[in-house]
Amino acid sequence: MQSNDYTDFDYIVSVPLHSSKMRKRGYNQSELLAKHIAARLSIPYADVLKRTKKTIKQSGQSRQERRKNLANAFAVKGSAEKIIHSSVLLVDDIYTTGATVEACSKALVKYGAGKVFVLTIAR
Repeated sequence: MQSNDYTDFDYIVSVPLHSSKMRKRGYNQSELLAKHIAARLSIPYADVLKRTKKTIKQSGQSRQERRKNLANAFAVKGSAEKIIHSSVLLVDDIYTTGATVEACSKALVKYGAGKVFVLTIAR
């Protein structure tokens, strides 16, 4: 990211898990990746997204089913004023159809983020 000058972000955020999945798994791999990247780039990590509904597993669904499944599944937490007009890097672990990062990006932009960029680790 540094060698490609892909570091001009005000905050780094991650795709959240539903609280029930977080309790079961014990960690959020996207959050771990985002926090590591934030520390390496000296960019603040912002815990501003929340999953507002429990969705069914994305694998095995069509692009259209994934988008429908994730509609209104994410929101910005109430204390996230700092992201208004800022440049945000959204980190997710896997990119398949883009439905997850699209839904998260929409929530961030709707709240007032100036720009949302996406980084995924696998496809």
